Amino acid sequence: MPHASLLNLVWSSPELEPKRRTLQFTTLNSDVLLQELLSCWRNGGLLVLVQEETRTDFSALLEFVWRAAIGQLFLPLVALNQFAEVWGA
Repeated sequence: MPHASLLNLVWSSPELEPKRRTLQFTTLNSDVLLQELLSCWRNGGLLVLVQEETRTDFSALLEFVWRAAIGQLFLPLVALNQFAEVWGA
C-alpha cells in the first residue's frame, strides 16, 4: 500500500472513541498491519495481540474478542465470513 494512501485511509477515517482496544489480527508481513497499528494508536488505543492458535480457530477467537473487550477489528472478507458464521451459531 502506498504511503499516501495509507495516511489518507487512517487520517480521513472518523475519530473513534479514545482508548479503543484493537485486535492485531493480520500477520506482520501484511500491509493491513499498518492500518491496524495506526488507526489504533491515532486515538491512544491499546493494541491487543493474539496467539496464532486462537487467531486460526474462530470459536476461540470469538471468545477472545468477547473476553478482551475488543472494540475494533480488521478482518479479511474470508475471515469475516467465518467469524460471522461462528457468531451466528
